[in-house]
Amino acid sequence: MKKRFRISAILALALTLLLVSGVLAGSIGNIDGVWQYVEDNTDPNSNAFCVTYGTGPGTSETDRSRNNPAIQTPPNTDENQIHYGKPPSESGDCPTSAPSNGWFDGQSGLGFDGNNSVGVIPANATFLIGRLTHYNRTIWLSNDGSTPANWAFMNWIDLDLTVSSVMCTGPGNTLVPPIEGSTFTFTYRINFDETPNSCSSTNQCKYQTWGYCPSAGCPDAVIVGSAPPAQYFTCGTNADPSVQGQYTLVLDGFVPNTSTTCPASPAGAYSTQFITAESSNNHACLYGKVTGFVPAAVTLKDFSAAVADEGVVISWETLSEVNTLGFNLYRSETLDGEKVLVNPELILSNLVPGSLGGALYEHLDTANTTAAYYWLEEIEIDGTANSYGWTLAR
Repeated sequence: MKKRFRISAILALALTLLLVSGVLAGSIGNIDGVWQYVEDNTDPNSNAFCVTYGTGPGTSETDRSRNNPAIQTPPNTDENQIHYGKPPSESGDCPTSAPSNGWFDGQSGLGFDGNNSVGVIPANATFLIGRLTHYNRTIWLSNDGSTPANWAFMNWIDLDLTVSSVMCTGPGNTLVPPIEGSTFTFTYRINFDETPNSCSSTNQCKYQTWGYCPSAGCPDAVIVGSAPPAQYFTCGTNADPSVQGQYTLVLDGFVPNTSTTCPASPAGAYSTQFITAESSNNHACLYGKVTGFVPAAVTLKDFSAAVADEGVVISWETLSEVNTLGFNLYRSETLDGEKVLVNPELILSNLVPGSLGGALYEHLDTANTTAAYYWLEEIEIDGTANSYGWTLAR
């Protein structure tokens, strides 16, 4: 019993690390992922329904907690999990303390197990970030299976990736730490498109990877998305002159994997989205590579579009804006189609120029469309235009 979430595909993935093309980047030790509160909110009354956290692999968690992410102590080398919903096989209300193994493993949710030993990073080499698992279960979103409140759904959640033992290349191929230290944490947003399990020849599954009406229920989609982060680190004057500067690592994407063990190099094409079978453990391997850091005028946390009765609601959130005058939105029927300006007037920034903070924005496109691509453009005070990628409304 699951609501169809209206979540868009967002931009490209990004994390932060180091390198200049053509030289040895350095090395990385451990990567560990810790789940934040659902929907970035610590209020349990606005969280998703019956949120629980676990640490440890698969169905062999070493610790579980009800609505307390602090049990995930980084950096570590085990899997961290976040679950939600009520297993139909369990009776009673959501547990008020640590859930039992049966309750926790009957919930739907996500797990992340980072790469415990990345090692030396050659120039432009793609390497494994970690494994993301969608524990796709049929769940209730209320105690009795009745229609839940809006806050009962897990629409999205942020994953903090802590990267430790980061080293730059020093003179003579020695390894030296960045100016800011050797451990960094970067945040990525995980979005869901969970579809109803009911299916018929006239009401088919949205995703038909396993046929139009699989016996286990309709497949769902997990979407990992983020604009390039504001965080970076610096290889300073103690590094080799050819690698001095600020750096970032961009994730190429993830590749679905049938095994819990991810290969060091990708065995298939990258994607920001993977389709997950109902009543199954669905694994995907995340990969990335290092490149030079290019600061953006706007640090974008989220960009999404959802089809509503009155049109398409386009939303975006900034973490910071530098000399931003306002924004434009463009719509196209296809990724390479003609882009049409949506807003008749510039959508002015909600912040004073030079502000260090961010803001939330929302715009209604009243066009009669069931699926469209949207682009976000920032206009600076001097007229410079910066594009921030696309999102898909369905």
